[in-house]
Amino acid sequence: MKHIWLEPWEEVPGEKKVVFQDELLKEVTATHPLFGLQTEPIGRSFSNDDVLFEINDESRLAVVHLTWAGPGNHTYPLTRFFDGWDDFANDLMAGNNLDYNL
Repeated sequence: MKHIWLEPWEEVPGEKKVVFQDELLKEVTATHPLFGLQTEPIGRSFSNDDVLFEINDESRLAVVHLTWAGPGNHTYPLTRFFDGWDDFANDLMAGNNLDYNL
């Protein structure tokens, strides 16, 4: 499904997916809620270090604020879950777009 992205969000290009996926694997520890879940980066905010991950085998999405500082804990990297694209687009991306264009 092709999504409509609003600034500051954009689709993650194919060659960048491995970079974000590798960083997520470095940061997520056994106590983090994403530990053990199969994910794929599908979007990123170019105003910060937030990356949108699709959780495979589920309809949920997760926005992860990558720290780029190595292993995290049960809290870091900060993660916010969404029930699907519409939930993410309406609850986060639309508001980010308004703030970005001020």
